[in-house]
Amino acid sequence: GQLDVEGLIRNKQRRQRRKDKKSMDSTLRMAMRNCHDLRKPTPACKKESNDTINLTQKTCANFEWRELNEDNDIAPLLYDSDDDDNELDHEKFEDEEVSPGGNLGNEQGTTRMWNIGRISSAMQSNIVRDRIQALEILHQLTCDIEAQLPPLDELKFLPPFHSDLIALTHRSTAIVSDLASQSHQSQWSDQWRKTHVSLSECMKIDDQSRRVPDQSTDDGRENNCQETLDLKESRRKLQTLLDKCGSIIFCRFNDESERCRELSLRCSSVLARGASDFGKHIPFLMSAILARFPAIIYDEDLQIFVHDMKRHEEYKRGIAVERQDKENLLSGVECLQVVEKSEELRLLLCKLISSLFRGSIRRGSISMLNPYLIDIVLALHSLSRDPFSLVKIEASSILVQLMRVPQWEMCSKHFSIGLARAAIPNLRHRNSNVRLASVILFEACVCVPDREKMKGAGSEAIIDLVGFREENVLPIGAFYKSSAGVSVNTLAELVCDKNSNVRSKCCSMVANFLVCLPDRYDHQQRLLPYLLSFFNDDVENIRLTAMSAVENCGQQYEVEHTDDVIERRQYGIDGDLGCNHTDPLPMPFQNRPTLGARLFVRANTKRFFQALMNELGSWLSAVKERSVCLLRILVVYCEEHLTMEFHQTLPKLLKALEISRRERHETKENQLEGKMLDIFVLLGRYISPKTYVPLVLPRISGNIDSRTSFSEGCRHSGDSRAASAASLNALLKGSSAKAILPEARAIFSCLTSAECLGRLSSSGARIECACAVITLLQRFHRISSREITDAHFQETGRLIDLNEVISKCGEPLSLLLDDDDKELALIAREGVSLLHA
Repeated sequence: GQLDVEGLIRNKQRRQRRKDKKSMDSTLRMAMRNCHDLRKPTPACKKESNDTINLTQKTCANFEWRELNEDNDIAPLLYDSDDDDNELDHEKFEDEEVSPGGNLGNEQGTTRMWNIGRISSAMQSNIVRDRIQALEILHQLTCDIEAQLPPLDELKFLPPFHSDLIALTHRSTAIVSDLASQSHQSQWSDQWRKTHVSLSECMKIDDQSRRVPDQSTDDGRENNCQETLDLKESRRKLQTLLDKCGSIIFCRFNDESERCRELSLRCSSVLARGASDFGKHIPFLMSAILARFPAIIYDEDLQIFVHDMKRHEEYKRGIAVERQDKENLLSGVECLQVVEKSEELRLLLCKLISSLFRGSIRRGSISMLNPYLIDIVLALHSLSRDPFSLVKIEASSILVQLMRVPQWEMCSKHFSIGLARAAIPNLRHRNSNVRLASVILFEACVCVPDREKMKGAGSEAIIDLVGFREENVLPIGAFYKSSAGVSVNTLAELVCDKNSNVRSKCCSMVANFLVCLPDRYDHQQRLLPYLLSFFNDDVENIRLTAMSAVENCGQQYEVEHTDDVIERRQYGIDGDLGCNHTDPLPMPFQNRPTLGARLFVRANTKRFFQALMNELGSWLSAVKERSVCLLRILVVYCEEHLTMEFHQTLPKLLKALEISRRERHETKENQLEGKMLDIFVLLGRYISPKTYVPLVLPRISGNIDSRTSFSEGCRHSGDSRAASAASLNALLKGSSAKAILPEARAIFSCLTSAECLGRLSSSGARIECACAVITLLQRFHRISSREITDAHFQETGRLIDLNEVISKCGEPLSLLLDDDDKELALIAREGVSLLHA
């Protein structure tokens, strides 16, 4: 072939340039070694012309910042060594794409000089090893510098509505509770007056408070001055690193190496917390952060976050598709699309946003985040849906503080309902810490102030929390997909959560809604039964919190309904005189609730009382048990007002008692029967015998002709009659003896008849009727015949000899002494002894 003379010449020139460069580098390293030995350190406060890092003994703990003249500056090479064997082979670099960044390590441990330019070049290298080594050096350096700075406090903004931070003035004209003007006047003021106090004064970290107090001696002043100079110098170093390497670090968020992404995120977090001026780098940082999240938008009309635009458009057109915030509410399993596949790195992304937030507060430049606030909310919401539980917790905690920033109130109000709805699926998470963080987030979103409408901006999400749906309203998707028509009462699950911390926070949240929320009147009837359910909690603090909240609501009710209270107090009319208030109340009540609390509960009970009665017949034992416990609390508050619809209440109570008795005979472990009988005892204390005796006696005797017998299938079973007799026995135990006197003749006549104690009756009915007779005899045992006659005459206007009626019970009871049923014979023997006494 033909000889390529020009190619040979070019190769010869290239080799000559490489030799010259090697010679120049060797000469430069020798000169710099001599300069390093002779140069003296300069003061730290003097402005540097070129920042250089001194790395000694292969550790980053020995970094030193020195000044170099332009003539003595180091060339931007990352590999320094006197060993010719370790010289960089540029021909090999061209062939195998070896970066000039080479190996950062030096096996011989010689002293080497590093400048920021070298680290920047290595981070942009095509070799993963070089990028990792440079980022490790930078990360260790930033951590060492940050260790010299005072630590930042965690974000802790004050909630706008909290029972501990407000003063209840009880003015009927005040729709909103007045905010405390003493302890928190710097951030919150009376009558919802919006404050404009900068967070640099309220929340930023004051370096002066962390310094050594001024001393009277000169040594103390010098130490304080030196400490201030050290802080400024440390912050200046971090700012220098940020200015020189910030954009390069942000580009590494999308690196193919997971280690590079991790180190870049850690370095960015340190710089965001400690740098003195981060404003010009925020656009680059936010762009790099948002690139690590999938696309997400917010629908302002439906107030939900949209992750799949195609399915969202189908839902809006009426196709049988569930709304996206409810898709995985039942299953709890969600398939998410993520950009960053590493869970730990997604957690670092979340912490980076927190560091940017805290650093901006420390610098007093939180307003610089205003243009990116929507992007921050979208990113945090995407992180709150993350499968990793720690990411959920961290994102929820940041969103809580973001919702409480006064300067961002308009943005928080815009997203409050969507974020509250998005937090509901996490309330059913397996991890209790996730549930706890989600409860706090839901409360913060609901309590965002809407000053124009005088309400909580996110209070509409309470309807989704309790799973409320109007009657005769069914989604279109329910006709094609069964899960689309199911609503989940998430708040009911939180009330009986296994974790006490979750229950405690849920109780505080419901209490704050009922006491402090401006539009609490719209949700009192929805939230009151759940607050009353906490009265039966195992933890004492939860019970006290719930009772205190009801008492506060009662105080507000007294002020807002003075006409209902003033007459009761002036004339001393506080309930029916026939009620039995002498016996102690069940736990957790120590004494009778206040008048305002009783009126408040009565006013909001009617809406859910019948639903509660229907739950007594549920096939789930846990539901029945919670319903019975809640009913017991309602009886204490409502007292004689339950008489109003007792003809509808009693059949459901008797049916529940009958089922519980049947389950006890089958399983021998059911404790629900005892709780049901306790409720009948409480009802007997407040409901007059004139009301319940005509309703119960026909059912005991089996009279189906009476309209009050509630017979099923024109007959009364033995179990039904036994349950009715047991309920009458419990009612008589609760009623006072004087209140029973007018109905005593009818009761004795019915219970001692052949229909009740005859051999044709069932064994259970005979035993319960005999027990009721014994109870009645015991109530009259300590009352003289004259007192009985006088009380009966005052009540009915007729004279009666009750002793004659009681004596007639002796013959039926004596016939039972020789009965085959030993339990019945024992009860009859006790009754005969009472008659003779």
